[in-house]
Amino acid sequence: MSSLDKLVKTKDFTLSTKVRIVGTMPCPVVTYGGESWTIKKAERHRINAIELWCWRKLLRIPWIARRSNKSVLQEIKKYCSLEAMIMRLKLKYFGHIMRRHDSLEKTLMLEKIEGTRRRRQQRQRLIDEVTEATNMKLLELRGAVTDRCTWRAMVHMVTESRTRLND
Repeated sequence: MSSLDKLVKTKDFTLSTKVRIVGTMPCPVVTYGGESWTIKKAERHRINAIELWCWRKLLRIPWIARRSNKSVLQEIKKYCSLEAMIMRLKLKYFGHIMRRHDSLEKTLMLEKIEGTRRRRQQRQRLIDEVTEATNMKLLELRGAVTDRCTWRAMVHMVTESRTRLND
Protein backbone atom coordinates (compact mmCIF):
# COMPACT_ATOMS: atom_id res chain seq x y z
CA MET A 1 0.00 0.00 0.00
CA SER A 2 2.95 2.33 0.58
CA SER A 3 3.84 2.05 -3.12
CA LEU A 4 0.41 3.51 -3.89
CA ASP A 5 1.03 6.70 -1.89
CA LYS A 6 1.17 8.89 -5.00
CA LEU A 7 -2.17 7.49 -6.10
CA VAL A 8 -3.73 8.13 -2.70
CA LYS A 9 -2.51 11.72 -2.56
CA THR A 10 -3.38 12.74 -6.11
CA LYS A 11 -6.59 14.57 -6.83
CA ASP A 12 -6.64 13.50 -10.49
CA PHE A 13 -8.59 10.31 -9.80
CA THR A 14 -12.04 10.02 -8.28
CA LEU A 15 -12.64 8.05 -5.11
CA SER A 16 -14.37 5.24 -6.98
CA THR A 17 -11.36 4.85 -9.30
CA LYS A 18 -9.00 4.71 -6.33
CA VAL A 19 -11.18 2.09 -4.65
CA ARG A 20 -11.16 -0.03 -7.81
CA ILE A 21 -7.36 0.23 -8.07
CA VAL A 22 -6.89 -0.80 -4.43
CA GLY A 23 -9.34 -3.66 -5.03
CA THR A 24 -7.31 -4.92 -7.97
CA MET A 25 -3.80 -4.51 -6.61
CA PRO A 26 -3.33 -5.06 -2.84
CA CYS A 27 -6.44 -7.18 -2.22
CA PRO A 28 -5.36 -10.12 -4.42
CA VAL A 29 -1.93 -10.02 -2.78
CA VAL A 30 -3.49 -10.31 0.67
CA THR A 31 -5.87 -13.10 -0.37
CA TYR A 32 -3.31 -15.09 -2.39
CA GLY A 33 -3.73 -18.79 -1.58
CA GLY A 34 -6.78 -18.06 0.57
CA GLU A 35 -8.68 -21.09 -0.69
CA SER A 36 -6.47 -23.36 1.41
CA TRP A 37 -6.51 -21.33 4.63
CA THR A 38 -8.40 -22.25 7.75
CA ILE A 39 -9.03 -18.95 9.44
CA LYS A 40 -9.33 -18.67 13.20
CA LYS A 41 -10.95 -15.80 15.06
CA ALA A 42 -7.69 -13.92 15.70
CA GLU A 43 -6.69 -14.21 12.05
CA ARG A 44 -10.12 -12.99 10.99
CA HIS A 45 -9.61 -9.88 13.13
CA ARG A 46 -6.20 -9.29 11.53
CA ILE A 47 -7.66 -9.60 8.02
CA ASN A 48 -10.38 -7.11 8.90
CA ALA A 49 -7.79 -4.78 10.43
CA ILE A 50 -5.54 -4.76 7.36
CA GLU A 51 -8.54 -4.16 5.14
CA LEU A 52 -9.69 -1.17 7.16
CA TRP A 53 -6.13 0.12 7.39
CA CYS A 54 -5.98 0.17 3.57
CA TRP A 55 -9.32 1.98 3.28
CA ARG A 56 -8.40 4.53 5.95
CA LYS A 57 -5.08 5.18 4.20
CA LEU A 58 -6.91 5.61 0.91
CA LEU A 59 -9.31 8.12 2.47
CA ARG A 60 -6.41 9.84 4.26
CA ILE A 61 -8.02 9.42 7.68
CA PRO A 62 -5.44 9.82 10.47
CA TRP A 63 -5.19 7.01 12.97
CA ILE A 64 -6.23 9.32 15.81
CA ALA A 65 -9.50 10.28 14.12
CA ARG A 66 -12.56 8.88 15.82
CA ARG A 67 -14.37 7.38 12.84
CA SER A 68 -16.22 4.13 13.05
CA ASN A 69 -15.36 1.28 10.72
CA LYS A 70 -18.91 1.30 9.42
CA SER A 71 -18.68 4.95 8.37
CA VAL A 72 -15.41 4.27 6.53
CA LEU A 73 -16.96 1.35 4.64
CA GLN A 74 -20.05 3.40 3.79
CA GLU A 75 -17.91 6.21 2.45
CA ILE A 76 -16.03 3.99 0.04
CA LYS A 77 -19.17 1.99 -0.79
CA LYS A 78 -17.25 -1.28 -0.62
CA TYR A 79 -19.67 -4.19 -0.76
CA CYS A 80 -17.34 -7.20 -0.45
CA SER A 81 -14.90 -7.63 2.43
CA LEU A 82 -11.60 -9.50 2.26
CA GLU A 83 -13.10 -12.18 4.46
CA ALA A 84 -15.94 -12.63 1.96
CA MET A 85 -13.45 -12.76 -0.91
CA ILE A 86 -11.51 -15.51 0.86
CA MET A 87 -14.72 -17.45 1.52
CA ARG A 88 -15.65 -17.12 -2.16
CA LEU A 89 -12.24 -18.55 -3.11
CA LYS A 90 -12.75 -21.46 -0.70
CA LEU A 91 -16.23 -22.26 -1.99
CA LYS A 92 -15.12 -22.09 -5.62
CA TYR A 93 -12.18 -24.38 -4.87
CA PHE A 94 -14.43 -26.78 -2.96
CA GLY A 95 -16.85 -26.92 -5.89
CA HIS A 96 -14.00 -27.52 -8.32
CA ILE A 97 -12.59 -30.38 -6.26
CA MET A 98 -15.99 -31.98 -5.63
CA ARG A 99 -16.88 -32.04 -9.35
CA ARG A 100 -13.78 -34.08 -10.17
CA HIS A 101 -14.36 -37.81 -10.33
CA ASP A 102 -11.26 -39.58 -9.10
CA SER A 103 -8.78 -37.16 -7.63
CA LEU A 104 -6.42 -37.34 -4.73
CA GLU A 105 -7.62 -33.95 -3.41
CA LYS A 106 -11.23 -35.12 -3.28
CA THR A 107 -10.25 -38.33 -1.53
CA LEU A 108 -8.22 -36.44 1.06
CA MET A 109 -10.95 -33.88 1.60
CA LEU A 110 -13.82 -36.35 2.06
CA GLU A 111 -12.47 -39.57 3.46
CA LYS A 112 -10.78 -40.08 6.75
CA ILE A 113 -7.19 -41.12 6.52
CA GLU A 114 -6.14 -44.18 8.48
CA GLY A 115 -4.49 -43.49 11.77
CA THR A 116 -5.29 -41.58 14.88
CA ARG A 117 -5.77 -37.88 15.35
CA ARG A 118 -4.45 -35.93 18.27
CA ARG A 119 -6.40 -35.94 21.52
CA ARG A 120 -6.73 -32.19 21.94
CA GLN A 121 -9.24 -30.00 20.15
CA GLN A 122 -9.31 -31.00 16.51
CA ARG A 123 -7.99 -28.68 13.84
CA GLN A 124 -10.55 -27.04 11.63
CA ARG A 125 -10.68 -28.38 8.10
CA LEU A 126 -11.79 -26.77 4.86
CA ILE A 127 -14.88 -28.94 4.72
CA ASP A 128 -15.88 -27.79 8.22
CA GLU A 129 -15.74 -24.15 7.13
CA VAL A 130 -17.73 -24.86 3.97
CA THR A 131 -20.49 -26.70 5.82
CA GLU A 132 -20.61 -23.92 8.42
CA ALA A 133 -20.77 -21.14 5.81
CA THR A 134 -23.45 -22.79 3.69
CA ASN A 135 -25.44 -24.35 6.59
CA MET A 136 -25.62 -27.59 4.63
CA LYS A 137 -24.53 -31.13 5.33
CA LEU A 138 -21.98 -32.92 3.19
CA LEU A 139 -24.57 -34.96 1.28
CA GLU A 140 -26.51 -31.80 0.41
CA LEU A 141 -23.29 -30.11 -0.68
CA ARG A 142 -22.42 -32.98 -3.00
CA GLY A 143 -25.76 -32.53 -4.76
CA ALA A 144 -25.48 -28.75 -4.95
CA VAL A 145 -21.98 -28.84 -6.42
CA THR A 146 -22.95 -30.96 -9.42
CA ASP A 147 -25.08 -28.16 -10.91
CA ARG A 148 -22.70 -25.29 -11.62
CA CYS A 149 -25.38 -22.60 -11.92
CA THR A 150 -26.86 -23.53 -8.55
CA TRP A 151 -23.42 -23.66 -6.96
CA ARG A 152 -22.45 -20.24 -8.35
CA ALA A 153 -25.69 -18.78 -7.02
CA MET A 154 -25.00 -20.31 -3.61
CA VAL A 155 -21.44 -18.97 -3.57
CA HIS A 156 -22.79 -15.52 -4.46
CA MET A 157 -25.43 -15.73 -1.73
CA VAL A 158 -22.91 -16.75 0.94
CA THR A 159 -20.49 -14.03 -0.16
CA GLU A 160 -23.16 -11.34 -0.14
CA SER A 161 -24.28 -12.36 3.35
CA ARG A 162 -20.76 -11.71 4.67
CA THR A 163 -20.62 -8.01 3.90
CA ARG A 164 -19.15 -5.90 6.68
CA LEU A 165 -21.98 -3.35 6.61
CA ASN A 166 -24.45 -5.98 7.85
CA ASP A 167 -22.60 -6.34 11.18
